[in-house]
Amino acid sequence: MASGYNDVYILREDHSFDFLYNSMDCSKEVLGVSGTWDISGASVTLTPKWKAILVGGTKEIAMGSCASDYEIQNAKAEVVDDHGAPAIVLNAVTAQGSDGHAQDVLESGTGVKYWKIGDSFDSSETLKEMVAAHNAAPGDEEEESSIEYYDVRTMFPQEQLLDYADYDFNGDGGMDRVALLKSHKLIFISSVSEQDGYVMDGDLDFDEDFDNPETLKVIHPDDKTILLYVDRTFFPGVTVGTFYKWGEGFQPIQDELMGDLGLQIEDDKAITANNKVYRSEGGWDIQSDTYTWDSASGTYAIDPGKSRFVKRKD
Repeated sequence: MASGYNDVYILREDHSFDFLYNSMDCSKEVLGVSGTWDISGASVTLTPKWKAILVGGTKEIAMGSCASDYEIQNAKAEVVDDHGAPAIVLNAVTAQGSDGHAQDVLESGTGVKYWKIGDSFDSSETLKEMVAAHNAAPGDEEEESSIEYYDVRTMFPQEQLLDYADYDFNGDGGMDRVALLKSHKLIFISSVSEQDGYVMDGDLDFDEDFDNPETLKVIHPDDKTILLYVDRTFFPGVTVGTFYKWGEGFQPIQDELMGDLGLQIEDDKAITANNKVYRSEGGWDIQSDTYTWDSASGTYAIDPGKSRFVKRKD
């Protein structure tokens, strides 16, 4: 980790992380990144899931405590999807500390070293709280931090986080969290109280050895509906997608969708499933079916006008 006003990595026991950029560099449009981490040998691999960015505003000559020449003023901070961003790899190395003693540190590929500054970190300096603080109007009283409820350990002490989605499902102004755990559980954690959290699905099937077997995404198929889309791979090459509708809690809304060759969310209102169609003489072709949202029935249904058959050349 870094200390003071340097860049900071916060690695938690539930395998989530926050990366916060130096707050004295007021010219940056990206405030930080959050996601999950894992260890392989002497390396720590961080997989970005979300990032905080500044939207709008103007770049002006820096004033006050800024160390940069310019600062961005009157911008709004937002958390946006960062799935698919390149992984960050930090390598464990030994370096000489200021006291002359050797210390274990994490080093980036560009040679930047991050020194451990403690086993815990002030929750007010996490990515979510940084965004809230940036957007607070002058004179606003700081609300009590709810970040502790995002920690999976408050509900499942021994669990490891695979992926998560943050959204104000309750409509109360706080960011709730849905988390997918390595034990195949899908859980909801309220921003209000950990007692409002619960297991949404306790036995999701997926292949733990397959790369990136899970996706969580909040989608809005119409103006009144909030869905959580979850897909995972239960063996290489086959993707299974499940939909949960938010009402007073989450409920599955239809049978699962499956694609031998994957599922793609085209937009909030369309999902394409690609499946193999085997020929009697051997070989296979592709049936591509597009599912669109039917507000009347509250489900996704095949749109015959958008389905197509693709004959492959062997």
